Amino acid sequence: MTYLRDEKYLHDIAHMAYPDLPFFVFGHSWGSMLGRAYAALYGDDLAGLMLCGLVSQFKGCEIEYNDPAIRAAVAADPYQPSGEWFGKVFLGMTDRIENPNGPAEFLTIDEGLCVQIMHLGAFDDEPATVALMDAYLERNGYANDLNKERLHHEIYLSDARKVAPEKRKTVIRHPIKKI
Repeated sequence: MTYLRDEKYLHDIAHMAYPDLPFFVFGHSWGSMLGRAYAALYGDDLAGLMLCGLVSQFKGCEIEYNDPAIRAAVAADPYQPSGEWFGKVFLGMTDRIENPNGPAEFLTIDEGLCVQIMHLGAFDDEPATVALMDAYLERNGYANDLNKERLHHEIYLSDARKVAPEKRKTVIRHPIKKI
């Protein structure tokens, strides 16, 4: 995943949960460059862009903002814009970085004993689904084992940009223990 892909994903999660709240990006130093690139690619997402500690006179975004090839790449897959646009937008500032497009660190996590359920519907309706899962645990001699190391997880199976809230599918997973 690229830095910008991660930020786009964060925006989409926040927008799904809070569609009426404005989304702002704050960038300092290297983050100011990423913020500018994000604004160039996904400017319609933003209510505002705040930058400080700018690392350079950064003209790449302004130059590339209207490039039809970049706009087409973003439209085709907003989570993975790639190709020569990256070097153009950053005007060589990333040349010292071995792989500026990522990858993010991938971890394997042993979650231990868990229970999970498929939630169908809006995110705001998840508590009712979690209550069903909790009732199942109680009937079968288990309890939630949520703590600092063992966390609530959600896996989003639906694209919130394309699927109506009442039809969204989310896997909800909790760590559990036998009682």
